[in-house]
Amino acid sequence: MVSNSKTRFNKVVQTNMVRDSIDKLPLEDQINRGQHGPPATPEPPSSFEYFASSPVKSLHDETFRKIVDLLLEKGVFFNSTAERQEPPFKFLAPGDLQQGMDFKLENKSLLQPNDPNAGRKELLECIEFLIDHSPHPSHPFMVSKNSAGLDPYGILADWLSTTMSQPLLSYFLAPVYTLMEFEVYREFRNLLGYPKGQGDGMNLPSHGFGNAFAIQIAIQDKYPEAKEKGLFAVGNPRLAIFVSDQADYSFEKYCIWEGLGSDACVRIKTDDRGRMLVDDLKNKLRLCARDGLVPIMVVATAGTNVLGAIDPIDEIAQVASDYKLWFHVDGHLAGSCLFSQKHTQRLRGIERSHSCVWSPDKMLAAPFITCIIVTRESNKIRNSFRGDAAVIYEQGPSYDHHKWDTGDNTLQTTRRPDILKIWLMWKVKGAKGLGNQVDGTYQNTRICLDELRNRHPNFVLILPEFDSNLICFYYVPKALRRNLSPNLTGNVNEILKRNKITEKIKNELLLKGKMVISLGELPGRMDLPKFFVMNMNNTAVSRDDIVYMLDLIEYHGNKLQTILERDFETGQQVTAPTLEDSKSLMDKEPEVPPRPLRYPDYVSAPIKSMHLELFQRYFETALELGTYFQDRREESPFHFRSPEDLLKKFSFSLVEEETGGENGAFMSVDRIMEIVRGVIFYSARLAHPYYIFQLISGLEPYTMMADYVTACITSPMYTYEDGPVFTIMEQELTAAVGKLVGYPESVGMSLVGGSSANQLSMALAFNRKFGSVKRNGINKLTHQGVMFLSEAGHFSVNKGAFFMGIGLDNLVAVKTDQAGKMDPNDLREKVITAVRGNKIPFMVIATAGTTTLGSFDPLDEIADICQQYDMWFHVDASYGGCAAFSKSQSFRLKGVERSDSFTFNGHKMLCAAGYTTSWVTRHVKSVEQFAPPPSKQQFRLNPSLYNEKAYVYGETHALTNRRPDVIKMWLLWKVKGMTGLREQVDKAYSLTNWAYNELLRRSHRNTFVPAIPTPPEATNINFFYVPRDMMHKDLSQPKFTEKLVEVQNTILSRLLNKNKLLTSVEPVAKIPAHLVFCLYNTCLSEKDIKYFFDLVEFYGEDTYS
Repeated sequence: MVSNSKTRFNKVVQTNMVRDSIDKLPLEDQINRGQHGPPATPEPPSSFEYFASSPVKSLHDETFRKIVDLLLEKGVFFNSTAERQEPPFKFLAPGDLQQGMDFKLENKSLLQPNDPNAGRKELLECIEFLIDHSPHPSHPFMVSKNSAGLDPYGILADWLSTTMSQPLLSYFLAPVYTLMEFEVYREFRNLLGYPKGQGDGMNLPSHGFGNAFAIQIAIQDKYPEAKEKGLFAVGNPRLAIFVSDQADYSFEKYCIWEGLGSDACVRIKTDDRGRMLVDDLKNKLRLCARDGLVPIMVVATAGTNVLGAIDPIDEIAQVASDYKLWFHVDGHLAGSCLFSQKHTQRLRGIERSHSCVWSPDKMLAAPFITCIIVTRESNKIRNSFRGDAAVIYEQGPSYDHHKWDTGDNTLQTTRRPDILKIWLMWKVKGAKGLGNQVDGTYQNTRICLDELRNRHPNFVLILPEFDSNLICFYYVPKALRRNLSPNLTGNVNEILKRNKITEKIKNELLLKGKMVISLGELPGRMDLPKFFVMNMNNTAVSRDDIVYMLDLIEYHGNKLQTILERDFETGQQVTAPTLEDSKSLMDKEPEVPPRPLRYPDYVSAPIKSMHLELFQRYFETALELGTYFQDRREESPFHFRSPEDLLKKFSFSLVEEETGGENGAFMSVDRIMEIVRGVIFYSARLAHPYYIFQLISGLEPYTMMADYVTACITSPMYTYEDGPVFTIMEQELTAAVGKLVGYPESVGMSLVGGSSANQLSMALAFNRKFGSVKRNGINKLTHQGVMFLSEAGHFSVNKGAFFMGIGLDNLVAVKTDQAGKMDPNDLREKVITAVRGNKIPFMVIATAGTTTLGSFDPLDEIADICQQYDMWFHVDASYGGCAAFSKSQSFRLKGVERSDSFTFNGHKMLCAAGYTTSWVTRHVKSVEQFAPPPSKQQFRLNPSLYNEKAYVYGETHALTNRRPDVIKMWLLWKVKGMTGLREQVDKAYSLTNWAYNELLRRSHRNTFVPAIPTPPEATNINFFYVPRDMMHKDLSQPKFTEKLVEVQNTILSRLLNKNKLLTSVEPVAKIPAHLVFCLYNTCLSEKDIKYFFDLVEFYGEDTYS
């Protein structure tokens, strides 16, 4: 980077007179005059191909509007008298569903080049089928324990977070969402009763993941050195956590993940209402020393998955305090009681917790997934999870990065802005309105309980009272009641179980499209049959609706024609009386009640008369202001404001006096639309062609459409029944990816980012090499495991290393060459060194498309080494994996078919909306072998309906519950086909090659210097801008290198502060921080790229003095 160009330096001096005259103009005028090339706003391309990776009005507007109309017609509103006649769910078993629509992903596409109308009819038919055959949470007769109700303001927020789909990574990328995070966490901590609302917080992709966070925090609280050294090196303690036997199954799952082993999850007995027995907790803690256990955490559950039980939190808190243990509350279900003055006492003692998980997608009916964890201690989450990855988090404009950047405080990298759903619901309704909503769910619970008691002995309650809004009961058909005493003595339960009466009624209601209700079972209560679990979250459900649903159960239960009893004297089976034998059965099917005359203000489902105008105005605003920028390049991609300034310009506050509307009502439509416009204005426009940040760029329109649909038919994805179309999509997508990679057979899943995919592969690799860790944890190991990653590899692997208990010290950094590729010779040497040091190498993570340089590691050579030393070979192709779609670029992945696992992100080179990660492995049994046994809280409850083992990914998924983001990558592939995806990738590479040649052309003047000596392998252009006054300096000297980095950061700050271009400055390995253009948005033109270079030159000329 040393320049000897004296001639070039003299030419700069000769231009001073011109510069002096231009410098007198305001900076905006200088740029707009196009001082160094084309005008500030180059002419956009005259037409776009069908593979365009950002929305184009002429190409996509009609399709967007037709899908919106379809959603508002069939996917959102179900509460008018006519809409109630529609089924809450047109359920089809897997085989029938796949006959109804072709889910296969093939070469052919629905769309055709240059014809926006071609394929639109087929696309709309596809979307309509998906809507029809998915559960509708907003339907009043959708009372599944996993999904009931769908808050209208949460839906709008979900849509808005798609339109303005900035990744929550750093403040400068997502300023609005970052400040919303801080406000939500603080106000929820205030509700909890944490002193002065202090503490820490993080939003999560799954409620179970929050419990995983709590386990990790507790580990590091007890053994701070474990983060660096790993559990093996700190003495191999047998750590233990304590939860009730009704607590969530995620605790076993993440004890396995975090190196403790499933045995570390000690289950405490519960009373007959499902609440933890504190005496049993004390007894088990007293036995720890005898059993060699080191307790680290006690968990109280506020709302168990089946009974909704709330543990005695205050008593448990005292035990945790006595033993000096981390005290965590899993409040995902009943944590919302904090908003209610009537019911907050149910959580007495929660203010003593050290951490708490809360999911508004439960009792408040927010769209999935909406979940946070908070801690009492400030910076507790930050210090536990931070990786100090300056490459990601400490760049951009001048503000306090340590204070405002939250992206490093989690295991993920980018996060979807789900925080908007919580914030907007709270802002519109206020804490009082949310409290009224909670009260409404309890009021409906009381109505249902009273009705069930009045119908005894027809209906039998599992408990006399319930702590939250889940109600458990079963029905005894008339044919069985005739010879039973009033208290149902006899063998009725055995008969109900053997004949699967509850399952048959539930399935009949589901298949006929009458109502959706869940099954439940209590481990340890073999005397009980399976029972119904009815969820009262939806406050749009009326008393008449409750009566109608119970009538449905009774009517269809009594229609069962054959029930087998056992003769008490002979022991032989006999046929019980049938419908024809009874004269007093309900002989007329119940009729759907009309809509209530009035809905409460706090209603938790969309009502057309209340919300249609809001939804219509939202989409009109979102499409016009937040979606189309290809013909509006003159508009800024960003309106950056410092945190302090933005807090003054936009009202983030959730204090009571700054939420809701006038006189205690909800916020008006006009005020909500002001918020929408403010979010759009102050957020970065990912769909803008001048958003070229290196982690994410562009916003693919068909994945936006898919995300809009997901907000309405949202599902927690536990089972096939929770989301049939999404389950089949996941099956087909992962099969297609496995075929693309070249695996002879494979299994896979959709995940929330490349980070989670890397960490899943690490967990499987560790379990494969050290099989005992699943149950016993690292405690039983006799040798330390070690794994390998290039020094340019992704930092999520570092986070996975400490999360799994391996420790950062046992992740070995392998050198890279000048192009940023892993050096196989150095890898081999370090593997040999580890073996000689009595360590066991178990994994290598190769990168296909490094974060900053886009470099591809030599996969074939790495595969040879992995094979020789029996190491799991994972390819992190989060960025570069899309090269597999291209015939001209797939050579970069040579050797990938030899890997053990592979991941790629559709939200990278294909510009899909966030969370479109696909992960596959060739080891088809590995995921199942790693998972804990299926929990009867969620799985294997209804085998007669379909093959649950074959179609339930929730049992083995890396997360517990999750948003059905799979639809985005599936629909993108379906719409464009392999042909369209190939053309999109090829266009991105073509743009990059043109940009690289332009960089080389400009480098002849020595003002632009490529950061690496080789052409780009992905779609990043990496370079330094060298001001003319620095050309004669020896840039290899540290003082000038430091100054050169300062120049790059100054250019970036000017670009952002002037709202011209959103790009990035990144260091990597031995290469100092430099400018990076990410060019995979295929709506860019060569004129745009030339303009980018001109901007850099303009803002960089006077940066050195």
